[in-house]
Amino acid sequence: MKSRAKAYIAVVSIIGSLLGLKYILEYLLPLLRGETAISLTLLLAPILLCGICRSLPIPIRDGEELDLSIISVLAVYLSRGVHAAVFTYAVSTLITFQPGANGKGMRHLFRIGAQKVVFNDSTILLSIILPGMLVGKMFAWQPGDLSLPGVLAPMCAFSVLTFAINGVLQVSLFCLNDMIAPRDMAVMLVKLLPNVLAAIPLGFLLSCGYISETRIWFTLLLFMPLLLARYAWKQYLYTSTEQSRLIQVLINSIEAKDKYTQGHSERVANYSVQIARQMRLSAHKVGLIRQGAVLHDVGKIGIPDQILNKPARLTEEEMQQVRAHPAVGTRILEEVGLHPEVLRIVHSHHERYDGKGYPDGCALSELDVGVRIVSVADAYDAMTSDRPYRARLSREVAIERLREGRGTQFDPDVVDALVRSME
Repeated sequence: MKSRAKAYIAVVSIIGSLLGLKYILEYLLPLLRGETAISLTLLLAPILLCGICRSLPIPIRDGEELDLSIISVLAVYLSRGVHAAVFTYAVSTLITFQPGANGKGMRHLFRIGAQKVVFNDSTILLSIILPGMLVGKMFAWQPGDLSLPGVLAPMCAFSVLTFAINGVLQVSLFCLNDMIAPRDMAVMLVKLLPNVLAAIPLGFLLSCGYISETRIWFTLLLFMPLLLARYAWKQYLYTSTEQSRLIQVLINSIEAKDKYTQGHSERVANYSVQIARQMRLSAHKVGLIRQGAVLHDVGKIGIPDQILNKPARLTEEEMQQVRAHPAVGTRILEEVGLHPEVLRIVHSHHERYDGKGYPDGCALSELDVGVRIVSVADAYDAMTSDRPYRARLSREVAIERLREGRGTQFDPDVVDALVRSME
């Protein structure tokens, strides 16, 4: 880890810990002196809920999770103020667990390392304290006043500021350690913001429960649907993971048959992503194009080995078998449940811009941009790779061949985007 990142961890940890301790003492001392009163249930229930939310985050995708402790923190802040919210989150650390090695069992949070726990908690505490200070200056509103619509503005402001400050504090560490670019950091935070906004109503409902006489039952009734939603989403991600593993098995099977195209699918996928980003397509579109590119040659699993690895020119009958692989790949993948655009890429990646390709002989100009991108990426990698019947071409020659095919075999805009990405 770079020295500047280590210094950043130390500074954030010290400031967050000292401010957190100050707010906790200011919350506890009036309770210990008997100046304020609070039931044991109202003191412990938010801590328990916060600890459960931190221990059971909702998985979003591979390697990414959404911590819903913001719901409990927001509820405590709305009903009892920023000092109570800081106390709730800090104490919940004592009952927070994480999955053990290889996802088996649970281990206490402290086992991941004291330095990491202190830094992470410090960023959250700062993300509660600073928004609390700002909201107090921005609005003439006091915690405990849950009347609508007056509570909406401070509630939304606190939630968004908490998310933004925590995101900046956390991701800045990766930027200082040269692990992520600032632009990627901004994109990541923007993508997660809708999830935070969706949690705001739940935080408000929970705060209403905290000030009601039946608070414990209200909390339980609200929390059960969250657990059910988490379970359902986790099952969905498990199914998606199994689908990805099946796809990888198919790709490995193809590359085991044809030693000359090992790594071809991944390279085509990388080139396709470069082109798509150069053309400023959406992240969702780029993801579909990448998946289609990875799978574009899956139909070759039905072509005999002697044809795939034949060093001489193929006969017309053999060429017909090769030209059938897009349709064969589409039929195989139709049973996997992939997005229709992915199937179109697999089916049509050998079509030409002038309509003289295969298997349908339709013009690329009539097809989706993903098909046109993978067509160019596939041709470029084929030319710059060794094949049984010829040696690889240089990058310069391959690009010149693509330029020669602009408007006939290839989409001119896609060729230009590839050239720009190479430059």
